[in-house]
Amino acid sequence: MSGRPSRCALRYERPPLIDESIWQSKVLPELVGVRAPGELSQVPSRPLRRRQLELPGVPLPPAAMPLWHRGRPRKRWTYMLFASRELVACAAVAEIAGLPRRWWAIATPDGALVGRAAPFLRRFSVAPERVYVRCGATEFTLEASPGGEVEVISPTGRSFAWTRKRYGPARARLRRNRTTQNFEGGALLDESAGYHPRRTRWRWCAGVGTASSGETVAWNPVRGIHDSPQASERTVWVAGEPYEVPAVEFEDDLTAVHCPDESTTLHFRPWSKRSERLRLGLIAIDYRQPFGAFSGELPGGLRLVTGTGVMEFHDARW
Repeated sequence: MSGRPSRCALRYERPPLIDESIWQSKVLPELVGVRAPGELSQVPSRPLRRRQLELPGVPLPPAAMPLWHRGRPRKRWTYMLFASRELVACAAVAEIAGLPRRWWAIATPDGALVGRAAPFLRRFSVAPERVYVRCGATEFTLEASPGGEVEVISPTGRSFAWTRKRYGPARARLRRNRTTQNFEGGALLDESAGYHPRRTRWRWCAGVGTASSGETVAWNPVRGIHDSPQASERTVWVAGEPYEVPAVEFEDDLTAVHCPDESTTLHFRPWSKRSERLRLGLIAIDYRQPFGAFSGELPGGLRLVTGTGVMEFHDARW
């Protein structure tokens, strides 16, 4: 990292960058749109970020959200990532306008990748503290303790989208062909729901590792969704504490993430890749998610000693 001052530099020892001032009563009316006759919810006029979000008139999970809002269908998903030096795994349940989608994948440094995707999967469950997968000779169990939550709500035209990110320590067990392996690592939980634009395109990465300071770190930079200059979902967890980090850019081939002034660069070396082209009537999704190892510096300037996780490109018409 160069000696010149960096617009991306972040002092991680300061308190988490979560704006509490938006919840003052004199400010709140300016942030929430007026409810029109017959409307089920109000809509924020700018992004909000906090540990726990509660907006009067805005239905956010775990409250029920309408299937449609102002002409846009509801999308929601729960995605769990587990990362350790020896294994990276993910499992997710998703829904677009009531249409279900389920998938899981397990990757190892030798390039091996197993997984499956379908509208419904037997012997498969995803919950905030536990994931269970059994398919053929493969059985995978994940026990996690997610914390350090960050919630963000962003306006999407006349509607809104919400996400909550959490990170915590986790243990995984993989049983395959009568051989059982146990893994210690971390889990990042992505819970999202909302009424996203018809065309939504993003690049995202997430991972877990160890910093040069010896602290456990996790990260969640993104571009294209919940990525406003402030009150974004971009987060680095240091010893479990969440910090918002500056805007980032992704290489088109998903080999690096860097700050616009190129003062910090997070490099990625893929082990294997999961991809999918889904066509369901008016719904079209192109998806690439390579699994692998990270090196370099996290947004904000913290140097990695080790790190594993995923990159992602997602282009959806929904």
